[in-house]
Amino acid sequence: MGMISGTGGSSLSDGSSVLSYLTSIEAMIRLDEDHDFIAHYSDPTIDSLARLKADASNEEAFKVVKKSVKIGYDPTKGLVDMEVIAASPDASVEFSNAPLAMLKNA
Repeated sequence: MGMISGTGGSSLSDGSSVLSYLTSIEAMIRLDEDHDFIAHYSDPTIDSLARLKADASNEEAFKVVKKSVKIGYDPTKGLVDMEVIAASPDASVEFSNAPLAMLKNA
């Protein structure tokens, strides 16, 4: 996803803060507001076992986020790693790039 800038101990703290936000329900709500995350995973063309109910709560959608969006932080390299599983490659790219925009605008 990108590098977390900083020197010494601050990069670990910065990386942990970024990771904490990106894995929060608040980030998922913003992802939904800006990119229709819930609508994407509620699409009837998605396998019924993986599909989110159209009227899903934020808490139910957040469970899908935890399964579909994997985020990690490597403090030795100062990198945040992200993997997104979506119904299409375009949606995966969109959902991967969205947090970058969120962080730039934060």
